Amino acid sequence: MPLDVIPNGEGRAVMQQVELQAGERMLVQLREEQLYAIKAWVEAGAILVRKGVETTTQSIPVEVLHEEVAVERKAVNRVLAQGETAVPREEGNVLIVPVVHEELVVMKRLVVKEEIHITKRRVSEQREVSDTVRRETLTLDSEGMAQVPTRDGTPRT
Repeated sequence: MPLDVIPNGEGRAVMQQVELQAGERMLVQLREEQLYAIKAWVEAGAILVRKGVETTTQSIPVEVLHEEVAVERKAVNRVLAQGETAVPREEGNVLIVPVVHEELVVMKRLVVKEEIHITKRRVSEQREVSDTVRRETLTLDSEGMAQVPTRDGTPRT
């Protein structure tokens, strides 16, 4: 009498005897588990980039020229126009010689010192994953005169 395999809902099979009539066939499905992997992007970390400003005092030497005349001085305090020069002149019998000096004008300017280029790239690496898998097998036993065929359909001897 052949056996029928019935799943019991707990992942196990229960054997049950089924009687076949002459010419009847019985289909038994064999199942197996297969292992497959699913990939998903997850955040692995981050880079925090901070930019700061440092303030330092710098001193630079500057050569400054001046002229001197030891006579009578009268304050004028007039800034020369662009391209204008101070020229000596005479008023009566007095020679007027303008005395000029260079006035320092300190300016600050913002200069790009360097640039930071950050590049992100995807990297693929091969990893091996493993787990236990199950596969159903079939064992056929016969009682009495019943013949159990082999996989290719020929009767066992």
